[in-house]
Amino acid sequence: MRMLEHRTAKGTGEAVKASYETAWERTRARIDREIATGDSLFSILARMNRLALGDHEVDFWRKQPGVAPLARRVLDAWDVDVDERPSPYIPAVINGRYGVRTAFSPMRYLAERIGDANVVVEFGSGWSANLFQLYLLLGNQRSEGLKYIGAEYTEAGRGGGSVLAAHDGRIDYTAVPFDWTQPDLSFLADLPRPLKVVAFSHHSIEQVERISEEFHPGLRAIADELTVVHFEPVGWQRDAELLERRVADDADYYRRLAHDLGMYPKRVRNAPRSDLDITTVEAQVRGAAWWSFTRRYNINLLEIVDGLRPRDWEVEDVLFDYDSLRNPLNPSTLLTLQAKPKG
Repeated sequence: MRMLEHRTAKGTGEAVKASYETAWERTRARIDREIATGDSLFSILARMNRLALGDHEVDFWRKQPGVAPLARRVLDAWDVDVDERPSPYIPAVINGRYGVRTAFSPMRYLAERIGDANVVVEFGSGWSANLFQLYLLLGNQRSEGLKYIGAEYTEAGRGGGSVLAAHDGRIDYTAVPFDWTQPDLSFLADLPRPLKVVAFSHHSIEQVERISEEFHPGLRAIADELTVVHFEPVGWQRDAELLERRVADDADYYRRLAHDLGMYPKRVRNAPRSDLDITTVEAQVRGAAWWSFTRRYNINLLEIVDGLRPRDWEVEDVLFDYDSLRNPLNPSTLLTLQAKPKG
């Protein structure tokens, strides 16, 4: 039984780049068609299903005396810490029962951290859909004097972002080449001082098995003020055994793990049902680790963050596995790092 047959050279840098060049070339063709309509950037992103700016009044339940007691009971039943900040969860009704859903908006979270920054960079930006969403959320007034940079591995992704920016005509946007394994940050060096940077990645590091340990220190060395935010599916890396087996490339271990999770190829009939309770955190973390193994996703971001020198960095926010982004095997984790003043 070959459960891992789709694990191929996709994990290599050149293979990943080639696959994304193809994907972003198709997206670029779609962008060209949308631009030809003459519609606004807002409308184009909406039609391309890349306009998700978050919930209205996420804290509604906290502000309503008649709602809050029941809401707290619902959240407590799902082991949600109601005093956690930022809280990604709200009480909901799901399939006729009280439940919990994610209401966390990465774009709103970033917008709250812009402050007096004059540069916002997305690393691994693709065609910069996230940057354009942030730009629309901030608006023209708050974007005045703010430079948007899409740092992207693929030429097709950079091209798509550039034509959309030109179509908008008001955003101060630049697309630059970037490689997580060899991070060249020189594109920041000649920008006006003081250089106040908000940098982020959103499901970009996931595609790179090992990112360079020089990225965070290199970024801090250039910027005068710096916030780094990662929205990445790396929460499973906090499990020491899963990470050890993943680093060792232990295919047998992950084959058994897939069996425990009940994930079998369609052609396998009468496969035994797993006794693992899939409603547990343990099951979710195992599923995420298995997915990472089969795709050769990242294995060293948490290690890098844990190894950053406390005198240089403060870890402000950590939210493990807060959202599935349509794929329950690839949940997002939030890591927010604040560079401490130099000297």
